Amino acid sequence: MRKRVEVALIACKQGIPRVHIIGSREGSLIKEILTCHGSGTMIYESFYRGIREPKETDVAEIFGIIKESIKTASVPLEFIKENLSDFWVFAIDQQIQGCLQIDENPHELIGEIAYLSMLPGQEDPLIFKHLIEHGLERMSPEIEYVFLDPEKNTNLLGMYPWFKQLGFAKSSLNEYGIEINRGNKMWIKKTK
Repeated sequence: MRKRVEVALIACKQGIPRVHIIGSREGSLIKEILTCHGSGTMIYESFYRGIREPKETDVAEIFGIIKESIKTASVPLEFIKENLSDFWVFAIDQQIQGCLQIDENPHELIGEIAYLSMLPGQEDPLIFKHLIEHGLERMSPEIEYVFLDPEKNTNLLGMYPWFKQLGFAKSSLNEYGIEINRGNKMWIKKTK
């Protein structure tokens, strides 16, 4: 196996984007080719899986993911184009699997994580958590409260227990003395 890995690393350094080492079990090759998870070991030199800034060419995919996963919120395609710099995407092999928007209101000292979405059938609590942690890291230092509104994040149903681990509590912004016409319950984190 060591020799295979060494050869794979040489291939990556010479410009091959990915090398797959596949076992001999029946169906391994088909699983490796047809699924994102594969069946063997993949060695790669550049970005393969993670959170990245979206490109202009990603707008339609982001729109589709939000439209399919968040049925209660209607998001125009133009909104995504105009606010693309506020979005982040989770991608596997350059294929977008999920996204979120970071919307800050520095005057009110609040930030919102909105449109946290994954492709239907691909919802993974750990990826949601990773996206939220990424959103929290990207918030401006002056933001005192971060919230997730269930109206804009409906596919999170059943995944709430780990919100508490991240420091979120179910409340309303009014209870924190923030009057911005949002009296409904949401997940809120005090950052300071």
